[in-house]
Amino acid sequence: MTSSSVRKKALPYSGSKLTPDQSMAAITKLLENLGCKDYDWMTLGGQKTLRFALKVKVRGVEKFLAYKLKPPPLTKTVTSYNPKLYKNEKIVVSDDITAFRVLFWYTKNKIIAVQTGLFSFEEEFMSHMIIALPDGTEQTLQERLDDEILGLAGPHGFLMLPQPEKENKPQNNKTIEAEFTQK
Repeated sequence: MTSSSVRKKALPYSGSKLTPDQSMAAITKLLENLGCKDYDWMTLGGQKTLRFALKVKVRGVEKFLAYKLKPPPLTKTVTSYNPKLYKNEKIVVSDDITAFRVLFWYTKNKIIAVQTGLFSFEEEFMSHMIIALPDGTEQTLQERLDDEILGLAGPHGFLMLPQPEKENKPQNNKTIEAEFTQK
């Protein structure tokens, strides 16, 4: 079997008939049912983004925290007529229908985990929490952690961890005098 004969699997929810606006309304309703009254769908960098704020208890103290969710940047290939070439051609377009259904189900499952006590709201949504940086900009906690992890990465692109001790090391119980001399 050649790679060209292998059929690419369809993404989950790719057959949805709901528009992105319908999915956005359903996500908004999920948040409203959770008690969220402060939310806004906005366009940032050409991409729809949901920002919402909710009072949550952190170690017994109520805090008003802000969060940001974005649909995944999904694309699909479609056939479209090109009048300049007088023929159909395949083009790659944004798959907003699927992306917003994925975001809806992602959000719904996180809320179910909170409502059933599997996780707290903070645990489920922590990576999406918006934090203010010292320079006045803002990022989600996950974006900030990603930046920090990149700063920790060594020259070969992996985290620099301490070398594990060799297990075959002979046991030497004698104390060496040099270990205790102070300079």
